[in-house]
Amino acid sequence: EIENKNAGVGKGYYYGLQLVCINFDSVNLSLSMEGNYSSNTKIMESVYNSSCGTFYPLFIAPDETAEKITIIASYDETIKGTLTLELYDRFNRDSFSSDFSFGEKTFLTEDDVFYIRDTISINKSIDYNLDFTNCRFEFDTIPYCAFCKISPFTLYSWDVLIERYGTPDIPLEEDGALVNLKSIILPDSIKEINRNAFAYCFNMK
Repeated sequence: EIENKNAGVGKGYYYGLQLVCINFDSVNLSLSMEGNYSSNTKIMESVYNSSCGTFYPLFIAPDETAEKITIIASYDETIKGTLTLELYDRFNRDSFSSDFSFGEKTFLTEDDVFYIRDTISINKSIDYNLDFTNCRFEFDTIPYCAFCKISPFTLYSWDVLIERYGTPDIPLEEDGALVNLKSIILPDSIKEINRNAFAYCFNMK
């Protein structure tokens, strides 16, 4: 039995399809795609084989027009599973602004999240309200320190000071706290928020 799953992916990226099973030499493996996808989107030849399974690169064309693609893996007619990929456009850094709502489906890598964080940190005179409802985050996860530029050492140091004296707002702001991040809406697809993702965003409503 193969577990059926859904995932969000960004256009213009390579992804790895890691298939794990008994030695494929003894199994009639079939791997195929379904959907209205372009010829430039394709499953490449396997790049790694072992007794534990095999690894296939999957490339999503940057100009892919399909909204969804289904990957079907089967060993025989009775053992089959599907991976449904919902396709998102890559994040356009040139269009990022203060009250930015992602009107189109947008895929955010970890680097994209840190770019947004750095932009907010640099432009301290602008209040930012972010609506990620139409976005898909890489691994459906908010990264560690996603919206916090304070170093782990300073985080610990300020934790001790705050516990003793209360929130020292001005030093925290000077050290990189995103005090101008006013609001944020996350998508339903988020499965995990890593620690310190919003540390010291103390003006966020």
